[in-house]
Amino acid sequence: MKTRLAFLAASLLWVGLVQADEEPISGTIKAVDVGASTVTIQVDARGKTRDVTIDIKPTTRILRFSRSSEPGKAGFVEQAAALADLKPGWIVSVTTKHNGGREVAEVVKVVFERLPALECPHGLGYEATLCGASAPGPGSYHPAGK
Repeated sequence: MKTRLAFLAASLLWVGLVQADEEPISGTIKAVDVGASTVTIQVDARGKTRDVTIDIKPTTRILRFSRSSEPGKAGFVEQAAALADLKPGWIVSVTTKHNGGREVAEVVKVVFERLPALECPHGLGYEATLCGASAPGPGSYHPAGK
């Protein structure tokens, strides 16, 4: 009886691990390395942030979504994309499989394409997009008072 219970427990644990392997990894693209065929995603889970590097194989499907241009057809359509099309800051969902201790992408779906941040000439980044140098005129604002 104990042997059967141990086998059942081990089977349930194995099924749990297999299911966890199939859940997508979602996060923000931190880096794209076309030469190494990898994408690094910043993942937030359980209050912690970590970087996950995912291998992209020639068989990996990379998908973007756009509004249908066909008259009378609503919704979004899939568009194939290349690794070089992916940009840091975009939010993606990646279906992976483990292979030799590495994550290998099967499908990469672009969930949200963020526009590039406007840069403040004073080095204050996106927070200063109303800087007088990037938005001249009345109402210009600069958080550092420069």
